[in-house]
Amino acid sequence: MGSCRCYESEITSTDWHERFDAAKCKCPHNGRLHAEENRRKIKICGVDYKSVDKIKVDGDGGLFPKGHAGRYCDYFFGHISNDSAFYVNNVFVELKGSGVKQANSQIISTVNNFKTNSKLSSDSIINGVIITGCVPKATGSTEVNRFKKVAGKDSKLHIRSIRNHPLEYDIVNNKVAN
Repeated sequence: MGSCRCYESEITSTDWHERFDAAKCKCPHNGRLHAEENRRKIKICGVDYKSVDKIKVDGDGGLFPKGHAGRYCDYFFGHISNDSAFYVNNVFVELKGSGVKQANSQIISTVNNFKTNSKLSSDSIINGVIITGCVPKATGSTEVNRFKKVAGKDSKLHIRSIRNHPLEYDIVNNKVAN
């Protein structure tokens, strides 16, 4: 799905902003628009790779290494507008085998962390995507409401059960494309 090898080395800095910059995908190609974990895949579409930052949030080579106190989502994709210092459209991604409630909590804690560290402006559009391998139990509006309380009333939480092919997410229009 992609040949990104940006996360093979450990990030050693203790400064959050330095860690954030080190966790950015540096791929000079469309590998920056893909993420895969636990046989779950996402592909960002609707933009050129140059206008999107991909950050590995949790795990080896990520902003927060394995064993870090706290639970965070797997990836963050931020769309950069030409005239903004902040990410305009954002999607926080959790690629999960199962456990939608836990995945939502991981996304919420990541959004809060990014807000605390001034990576999201007050007018940023914040969305979440949970890709799971099993059909989630009825999540009702509880998980969506928990997410919207943190991310904002215009935010969306997409929960999809997908196997063997990537979910395509249009980051400009903030919607699942397939």
